[in-house]
Amino acid sequence: MELSGMDIYENAFRDVEHAKEFFAQQGFQVEAHSYTEVEDELVSSEKLGMSKKEVHEAIKHAPVFVMRIA
Repeated sequence: MELSGMDIYENAFRDVEHAKEFFAQQGFQVEAHSYTEVEDELVSSEKLGMSKKEVHEAIKHAPVFVMRIA
């Protein structure tokens, strides 16, 4: 996938652990969470006319990172 001429997959982290390691090296304490933890609180899906199943499928593999300065 390309946006603005940049291949985002080529520049993506391999996995969640790779991302956590990278940000830890930059001086952050990192927590990884799943969007499914807040799935029932999302409101944009209603505005987009998405079913709960569609929302779940779209976010089930998407991580959320909480980063604090170490």
